Amino acid sequence: MGLLEALAAAPDPARPGRAHLTVPNTWDFLAPSGGVLMSAALAVMREAVGDPSHRLVSAQCVFAAPILPGPATVDVSVLRRGRGATQVEGRMASEPGGADLVCLATFGAERSGFEVRGAAMPEVPHWRDCRVWPPRSRRFSFFERFEDRLALGHTLGEQGWSPGAPRYARWIRYLEPVRGADGGLDPLALPPIIDLMPPALIQALGPDAPPFFAPSLDLTVHVLEPTDREWLLVSGFGRWAGGGRASCEVEIWDEDGRLVAFGTQTMIVRSLPPGARGPGG
Repeated sequence: MGLLEALAAAPDPARPGRAHLTVPNTWDFLAPSGGVLMSAALAVMREAVGDPSHRLVSAQCVFAAPILPGPATVDVSVLRRGRGATQVEGRMASEPGGADLVCLATFGAERSGFEVRGAAMPEVPHWRDCRVWPPRSRRFSFFERFEDRLALGHTLGEQGWSPGAPRYARWIRYLEPVRGADGGLDPLALPPIIDLMPPALIQALGPDAPPFFAPSLDLTVHVLEPTDREWLLVSGFGRWAGGGRASCEVEIWDEDGRLVAFGTQTMIVRSLPPGARGPGG
């Protein structure tokens, strides 16, 4: 089942602005992916916008409490409607009326204006020339939805490498493509792959790093250029870590060199028992 089919929500006939869904257990790390939960909230928020010409421009989520597999609700409020942009708030929770996840998003129409391209695509091998991501020491259902290939850096399962800059890159594609009405990549496919930043930290910690888990405190997504490509490059950078937290960022490029999206995240860094492996892959 594809991403948006797995996250399908039904409007509440007795409560305008509320929708109900079942959070699946097929997109998990140690718990449902924060990026997947963000996509679930955004899907309901997009329905509330109700204007196909207003596409997702940016969104920020704060994760206040865990949302586990099972029933959940999303309550949506339209904050502003304009010809150029619509701004929406969504609150998702396991119990109706709660706010375990709070998302603010802007949906906007295309307008004429100048163009600036300040970022350069990382110099990494094409996905065809990259090795398949090595077998993971722990099974996570999230990664069963993708094919991914290591383009830059190392994984925790590898030995014989030295710590370096906190940068990594992977090529990744959905096994079931997530397409919009125009046939291109649906922007709601972006949060789950933007939420793949911890491997950048692993590059600085080295192969003997203590096992850790990095649940999200927040996640910000900027949607930049459309693409119809399946393979996307996730290029991550760990800007800072300390005091039990980390701040990372990521760029999403397609194989034609378009900067599709940009994201940032603050995460908690939690230790795992010896011998365990977190979802850093």
